[in-house]
Amino acid sequence: MTMIRQVIFAVGVCLFASACGDSGSSPSPVPDKSELSFISQPGDGIGGGRTYHFTSDTARFTHAIDPSPPGSIIIDVQSKDLASFWTVWLGAPAGQQLQVGTYDNAESWTSIPVARPRFSLSGDGRACGGSEGRFVIQTLTYGASVPVSSGAMVPTIERLVVSFAQRCTATSAPGLTGELIFIAGR
Repeated sequence: MTMIRQVIFAVGVCLFASACGDSGSSPSPVPDKSELSFISQPGDGIGGGRTYHFTSDTARFTHAIDPSPPGSIIIDVQSKDLASFWTVWLGAPAGQQLQVGTYDNAESWTSIPVARPRFSLSGDGRACGGSEGRFVIQTLTYGASVPVSSGAMVPTIERLVVSFAQRCTATSAPGLTGELIFIAGR
């Protein structure tokens, strides 16, 4: 099993079985390029039971910090052949900034500040009407702040490593697990 698949499998077991804990091991080294990998279980409406893997060699990675609500990150991944487009949304609970840590009981993305963390993975024309999940941010480095259309100053993202699990709530089908590594400029 490749390293990325081992990580995704372990994250899936951890996230859906609530069997997470600090293993005491040091984190794996971060690659030098951006990557999005996820495994969709059979019956999952988002990934259609397939495995996906994009790197900065095969796709373009862009990011945004959404000032409304504050504490939200959006990463878009578009394959260089334009055949595939995915978006990962991460949001901290209302009034908080995303930081390294575990975000349990995450609900679907919404632009309305809520008490729970928010997470959504959607793409290629498919999205959950509602979802539940969990994400674990291993690395998050903010960069310089830049102005947005509202005039607010929001920080850029230099580096982000996050593992995640998501299940659409409108069905009893299993979900998907994955990992996103975003490195600015790569």
